[in-house]
Amino acid sequence: MLAKAKHYRTDAGRDIVNKMVRVADLTRNAFMNGDISTVMSPRTVITWAENADIFRTSASRSASPS
Repeated sequence: MLAKAKHYRTDAGRDIVNKMVRVADLTRNAFMNGDISTVMSPRTVITWAENADIFRTSASRSASPS
C-alpha cells in the first residue's frame, strides 16, 4: 500500500496505513462469519488512502486565510 500511497511513508503515515489495513482485515473476517455482505479489497483501501489525502489537503487549503 505504501508503494501506491507514497505520502504515507512517515511514521505517522505508516500507523494510519496499518489501521486501514486492520479495518479491511476486520471486514474480511466479518464477511467470512456472515456478519456483513461486502468486503474491502486492497484496491478499496488504496483508494481510501488516496481520498483521505485529497480531502485532508483540500480541507487545509480551505482553512487557510486568503
